[in-house]
Amino acid sequence: MFGHPRRILWWDDLDFLYFGGYATWNYLVTPFIFLQPGFSFVYMGQQRSERGKFTCLSVTFPHNIPTHCPTQIFYFDQDMLLRRLDYTAEVVGRWAHAAHFCDDYRKFGGLKVPTRRRVRPRMFGKVLSIPTLVELDIHEVRCIMNTSP
Repeated sequence: MFGHPRRILWWDDLDFLYFGGYATWNYLVTPFIFLQPGFSFVYMGQQRSERGKFTCLSVTFPHNIPTHCPTQIFYFDQDMLLRRLDYTAEVVGRWAHAAHFCDDYRKFGGLKVPTRRRVRPRMFGKVLSIPTLVELDIHEVRCIMNTSP
């Protein structure tokens, strides 16, 4: 169980594998996975920031989807591209608030994908400029369609 006190002090290889696996999977399938049943949504209106004007959506994930936390805030630009998501990495701790930025969209087989992702800590409602917690650059995406019934 990830709530075990020892994980406050150290993680083993399986802990890192679990965290990295579900986090990366989420990064690659969100927001497309919202088409699955069990998600709930609350429109939070428009918000302006130094990065532009965004449509904000609070999304609650179903219990069977491994993710950082049950409810996350998603920020979409005027083209409805995901530009940021805010969450708490609960497996790290209730204090692990993060802002995840999605930039440099490119087309792969007709699908627009953010190829530059950066995660920064949030503290007292503000995004900190350092450190970068996660840095992910995507160079290629191949879409494989499952046609089995």
